[in-house]
Amino acid sequence: MREKEDLFKDVKSINFEVVCENFAYDWDMFQFSLRIFKDNYLDAYTVLENKLNEGNQEDLHRLIHSLKGAFNQVGAYDLGMYFLDLEQEVSEGNLDKVQSELGIIKEKIAELIEDIEKLSE
Repeated sequence: MREKEDLFKDVKSINFEVVCENFAYDWDMFQFSLRIFKDNYLDAYTVLENKLNEGNQEDLHRLIHSLKGAFNQVGAYDLGMYFLDLEQEVSEGNLDKVQSELGIIKEKIAELIEDIEKLSE
């Protein structure tokens, strides 16, 4: 997988070292994971916005927790850590904090999706 490292030079949201660790240097498994991610999380921002508007703290917490894990799995470690902070805010009932971060969240998810497209075969 080291021979694929150059593919990551224009990728901001996915950490090559995290990918190597998560997938034990198995490029095919990483590609498989990216396909699953695209199939299941392309609408992540819309789903998050809808859950936030519904105001159900428990559902929102579950969704953010799931997104955090999905981001970490594909090597988007910084985004996963950002969602860890959001998860804590929701746990403490600070839904307004998540609401105020929606613009940033949308940009970060869009950047991840763009990076996934760059890396997908």
